[in-house]
Amino acid sequence: MGWINIAGHWLRTRMLVPAQKHAFATGRVCHLIFPHRRPIRRTVTDIATWIIKQTEADMHAIDQIYPALGIARLLRA
Repeated sequence: MGWINIAGHWLRTRMLVPAQKHAFATGRVCHLIFPHRRPIRRTVTDIATWIIKQTEADMHAIDQIYPALGIARLLRA
């Protein structure tokens, strides 16, 4: 069991295989927190955007490799 943002790369490269037959969402979320008292640098927003896009790409790729997990269902949720 693992989080997509942690295990995604290894599932994509097939260095890890799914431990369960179906993926499930725990309801836990990851928040990127920015300081209130100073402007957000462009680099920070670029990195935040990259993290989001990479996680989505991992989920799509893993869904193609292991469709039985049902990750597409989680993407639509």
